Amino acid sequence: MQQELIRVYLKIQEEKEKLFDEKEQSKKQAEDAQAEIARLREQLTSKETVQKTPKHRFQTKDKNAKIMAEPPKPKQTSTSPISVEYTPLNPSTEDVQISGDTFTHTNDNKNDAVILFDPAISNGVARIEFLNFKQLWGVGIADESVHYKRDDVPLSYSFKAVLFRNNGELKYDGEDIDGNSSFDDNHRVVLDRVWEIFGQMTRSLNHLHSRGIMHRDLKPENIFMNEDGSVRLGDFGLSKDLNEKTYATYAGTKAYMAPEGHLTKKLDLPSDIFSLGIIVFQLLTGQHPFDATSEAKIIDKIEKCEYQKIPNWVSAEMKKLVQQMLSTV
Repeated sequence: MQQELIRVYLKIQEEKEKLFDEKEQSKKQAEDAQAEIARLREQLTSKETVQKTPKHRFQTKDKNAKIMAEPPKPKQTSTSPISVEYTPLNPSTEDVQISGDTFTHTNDNKNDAVILFDPAISNGVARIEFLNFKQLWGVGIADESVHYKRDDVPLSYSFKAVLFRNNGELKYDGEDIDGNSSFDDNHRVVLDRVWEIFGQMTRSLNHLHSRGIMHRDLKPENIFMNEDGSVRLGDFGLSKDLNEKTYATYAGTKAYMAPEGHLTKKLDLPSDIFSLGIIVFQLLTGQHPFDATSEAKIIDKIEKCEYQKIPNWVSAEMKKLVQQMLSTV
């Protein structure tokens, strides 16, 4: 009799547990359905917001400093550059800020500049062309004082650009870029600092290369260093958009140019890596890896990839990286 009662009791408990599980499952299904409804409602609301006519916003730290004219509203979604004509308010000197760094580009004429805000090269790299000659420039990510952003628009349509006028010399913190003591002859940089510079340079190059843009003139003079130690890659006057049909032809500084630039007169993205390898070697040792008594002899060494021995005090990891960069082509 006791065994029969136990079986009945267990059967009742089993039924209770089954009902409880079914109830919990139904509750969870109801919660999931409510969450899905909320998600769809939020998505619908978001789409309605994006479809609204966006307002232009131009922010500047100095209300009196008008760096660029307001760009026109695009009539439709497009990956084509948007052309904006700019008339200089002051034809002499104008300061421009990029990520907190101040750059000055002097100009003694009144030529208008055409700035192309290209969504395909957004997120910190801007295609800029001048009326009287075409030239591709690039910049670091612009701060609020020099970029436009359309409200409620996808990120690919956040236009970021900085104006550089034609003619004049590019300055950095009031001094020429060439005055960078980190690259003076016989000036070595401690290994930890080299790693920092290398890391920031590779991120800059990855940003360009992921968009099919080749710098083509990597050298110490084109590396901007701020007081806080941050590194900026600059001077994109020879840069090439490899998405275009024409290939990148022979251009750049010969002492920092990859072998194929001298041999075949054609360059590609790995050529930038080769140039970076030369720069890192120079930071580590204070000497050019292909140092010679004349430019012709330097070019000959580059073509044969006969670089100086990397010092033993350089870590194995860094030594391997330099060797890979100098043999990347």
